[in-house]
Amino acid sequence: MTEPRVLVDNLAFPESPRWHRNQLWFCDWGAREIIGVDVQGQGKVVVRVESFPFSIDWLPDGHLLVVSGTTLRQSAPGGSLSTYADLERLDGHSWNDIVVDGRGNVYVNNIGFDFPGGEVTPGI
Repeated sequence: MTEPRVLVDNLAFPESPRWHRNQLWFCDWGAREIIGVDVQGQGKVVVRVESFPFSIDWLPDGHLLVVSGTTLRQSAPGGSLSTYADLERLDGHSWNDIVVDGRGNVYVNNIGFDFPGGEVTPGI
């Protein structure tokens, strides 16, 4: 077994790590970026978003989905994003995690308060 080593540093707020196509992908909330890093530590910004990129997953056809605030965005050629689903009509609070199953069904959850800066009331 090899010794652990740092692949990436100087991140603002990394979150939502995923292994996809032989790379570690994650959201950097503070920089508002989705980053992909290979096992040699070569990383690149895959896409930048306007709001916090809370979580990511992929559709069976390979398109990246990004949960960003109240919008679910889909990657397009050239690294741009388009709206895949407007979640604000379901609930105006930010949406958080995402999972896509093998049939392409997309599941997201809602954090239920205004983030950042909203009140948190445990147990409700």
